[in-house]
Amino acid sequence: MRTWANTPEMRDAFRDWYEKTPTKDQSLANCWQAAWNAAKTKPKPRKQRDLFGVSSLAFARNTDPDTSQDAAKSFDPTFLESEVLKAIQAFGVDGCITDQIVAVFSNRDSRTITPRFAPLMRKGWIEDTGERRRGLSGRPQRVMRAIR
Repeated sequence: MRTWANTPEMRDAFRDWYEKTPTKDQSLANCWQAAWNAAKTKPKPRKQRDLFGVSSLAFARNTDPDTSQDAAKSFDPTFLESEVLKAIQAFGVDGCITDQIVAVFSNRDSRTITPRFAPLMRKGWIEDTGERRRGLSGRPQRVMRAIR
């Protein structure tokens, strides 16, 4: 019977953990327990990787209603991210504010556009220049610029 404990992944996790321990005189049971805990916490590989290096599938919690689950399955956030990135790149080195990007996507709700900025910043595709410009509301908005 093949169990998870005797898989190559588990053996690799044990070997990695054991080689990094400062003292090698620990009991075998402790070593296996630590390796088991380390292996269980490793992230599972994602599917459908794209140019941004993340899953193109939207996520919904298990506790969300079935309508939310269906919406998450039918929505591709990385497509919007790439479209928003192209729009920001079109503004060049001067950068742009949120209102300008929302105006580019006048056919879409702003609530689907503005959440794309944070992932693009985390992935290193755009940056906050530190500059602020007044938006349509009269309040200052950050200026974003594409860096790739």
